[in-house]
Amino acid sequence: MQSTNKLKYSRYLIIFLLHYCIIFSLFLTSSSYYQQGFSLSANNELDIDLSLLPRANLTQDLEEWFNPKIEMLIIAPPDKPNFTNILTPLAEWKNQKGVKTLILTNYSSYSGVDTQEKIRNMIKSYYNSEEIQWVLLAGDTDLIPIRFVYNNDVLPLGECETVGDDYSKPTDFYYADLDGTWDDDGDGRWGESSVYNDNGVDEIDWTPEIYVGRLPASDDEELEIMVNKTLKYETNPQIGDWMNSFLLAGVISDYPYQTESGIGEDEARLTSYILSNYVLDSMDYVHLIQTTSSFEQNPDFDNITDPSLTFRNNFNDGHSLGIFAGHGAPNRFISRSGDIIYSSSNAGSSSNTNMPTLFYADACTTSSYDYGDNNIGEILIKRQDAGAIGYIGALRATWYFEQDLDLEMLNRGNCKLFWEAFFINKSYQPGKALYDSKVEYLNSDWFQYSNINISLEWERKNVLTYCLLGDPEVDIYTNIPKTPKDPFSGDIYEGQHFSMYITDINDNALSNIRINFVSSGGKYRTFYSDINGHVNIILPLGIDTYNYTITGHNIKPINGSFTTLLDNNPPILENLHMNPEKPSVSDNICFSINASDNESGIENIFFLISNDNFSSYNYFPLEKESSTDDLHSYTLNKLDFMEYQYAIIGFDYANNSIFLYNINNFQIEILPPILYYVLISINFGLLGLLALGIIILFNNWQNYKKKYIRS
Repeated sequence: MQSTNKLKYSRYLIIFLLHYCIIFSLFLTSSSYYQQGFSLSANNELDIDLSLLPRANLTQDLEEWFNPKIEMLIIAPPDKPNFTNILTPLAEWKNQKGVKTLILTNYSSYSGVDTQEKIRNMIKSYYNSEEIQWVLLAGDTDLIPIRFVYNNDVLPLGECETVGDDYSKPTDFYYADLDGTWDDDGDGRWGESSVYNDNGVDEIDWTPEIYVGRLPASDDEELEIMVNKTLKYETNPQIGDWMNSFLLAGVISDYPYQTESGIGEDEARLTSYILSNYVLDSMDYVHLIQTTSSFEQNPDFDNITDPSLTFRNNFNDGHSLGIFAGHGAPNRFISRSGDIIYSSSNAGSSSNTNMPTLFYADACTTSSYDYGDNNIGEILIKRQDAGAIGYIGALRATWYFEQDLDLEMLNRGNCKLFWEAFFINKSYQPGKALYDSKVEYLNSDWFQYSNINISLEWERKNVLTYCLLGDPEVDIYTNIPKTPKDPFSGDIYEGQHFSMYITDINDNALSNIRINFVSSGGKYRTFYSDINGHVNIILPLGIDTYNYTITGHNIKPINGSFTTLLDNNPPILENLHMNPEKPSVSDNICFSINASDNESGIENIFFLISNDNFSSYNYFPLEKESSTDDLHSYTLNKLDFMEYQYAIIGFDYANNSIFLYNINNFQIEILPPILYYVLISINFGLLGLLALGIIILFNNWQNYKKKYIRS
């Protein structure tokens, strides 16, 4: 019985030791593979696949140089062939500065029930294929017709339009909002609200896709005046303090006795808000106000004492920006008392020569350009070398609510949000500021009230009737323009990469700068700097001559050219370091190397590491330590103990490369930790115990067998 127990205990011991040996042997097997040595070819060349490395997509980059997107359409009437000739210098300038532009007259070839729909369908086709941003309608409404929409806003309030029809109202918003047909029920009444549409849906989407403006020319002479004024404004402006000046005028809309609340309606509240919240100290200003006794005046504001003389003289002094808030008619700005603040004759004789203003008229009917030419907006935009560079005004009657202290309703909300977009969102192009502010108005807190929605005819009217006369893309001055420092000097190579900061001649960073290249080989591309003036530019491979133009907000344009040189030289890699030099399993390993290329520039430096003689490998990009030196580095996480091979490969932007590898030196041996050897010793000890257990088992078995035989 005693021998049987010994046999049983010995069997358990053997089973335990066998399990342990199997597990430990697997551990040793998994590690011992990496302890073997490797032999490379005698010439130290590695034939490894480098296609996995994430290189720059030069093919896609080149595609952007040869197939730039069209950004702007200028639409001219086909029956005015000379219009195209007059518009060509403007289109050429747009293309030169980096706004790819086409002049189109073939809208009659597009489908549509009328000319307006054909024009809009042409715009839609370019928006869908090219993602255009800007449209300039070059012609008055008898040449490029405006869209009339159904809008009976005046009738429920017992009013009537002073200009045009009480039911049908004009808008160029039709050419900006490209979704839908604007005639969902096909009854020929365009832009109906859900109240009047037969299907109970709103025929307008209300989210414009593009920015639209109009040059309301009836003949060659008018068009040439507006085109030349725009070109001079952008390319060769008269430098002066007018560029940093804002003319604001707010008058009385209602006296206290004319309102239900018994409190006057002072538009100075609106102009004061704009001045205090948006302009601040960024611009000089002249603020003209005419107020009721209930308005708390700021002592810095100038009262209009002789309304017609004061506003006219200040306008003629020259200001980059202007606003009038009050009552209006096609031929005048007026206050509630009937004072004429400005007239069409004043506009026709405006003498702000070479200092044209972007003007916003928060008033009725001052820009009824579909109804004759004797309106202030049209006169100012057509004024030779003077008047307005852009005019935003209403084509028909507009609306405001009394006691709109938050300035969020109708006229005041529309106007406030325009200047918010202009100053706060930095939408310095009038088309962008106008249409973005319309969207902001429809998304504003005002529309959160339960009884306020876009099916209300007066709300629809205010969004639709304020339109832009002038180029929607032109960049409006808010300060005296700075001159950029030319960033392209010395030898320039094919494929060269520029990571640079655009500055003025005094080394001050310039924000949001546009840099456009046009090459003799047909390449074309535009780059933009960020808010800090930083921009990345990569030139295509091959020798070519590039003309470049640098423009931006409050920037004086500069031009230049260069011819690229061939780059046949690989990058220079030197001073490779590994820290620590003899790493252990507990060390992170930092690799660093100096990489330089004085021609096209360093594209990538990769660190390659393998444990199977580069049959497979991992790669890691070595990043530049700082912009001021050539040191590139990467830190590897802790490695398992085994032998590794590594290599360094560098590429430049001209696709030259250099490969660094040495069979003897470019290896890393990570030694096992002490615990590894302890486990081996324990393993041998356990193997001894296993052997002892086998001997005991054998002896017990022999004794057991003898006793069994005797019995």
